[in-house]
Amino acid sequence: MNEAQSNESIALRNMEVALRRIESQIPPPQKVLLHGHPVLRYVEQTIQQALVAKLARHISNLNAAQILMEHGHVHEQGILQRTMDEGGSDILFLVLGMVKND
Repeated sequence: MNEAQSNESIALRNMEVALRRIESQIPPPQKVLLHGHPVLRYVEQTIQQALVAKLARHISNLNAAQILMEHGHVHEQGILQRTMDEGGSDILFLVLGMVKND
């Protein structure tokens, strides 16, 4: 494992720890039926819950991008980066709404 990989792993781990801290401050998802099947959903549908869901997806995408790069799937990693860019815009939109109380 080289220095860059170690730093990436540390950064991802820190993001996951921070996400868990934020997650612990909001109502958890509840089991609800969707098309007759139980699924977990945030029933309150708050901005904070949307932000947690977006952040969790962003961290998952970062992990996936790292795996794709390690295996030489540069094109697929680039596609994932475009998805992450859109998700990052969503996160910024939600955070600005919270900061400005919109």
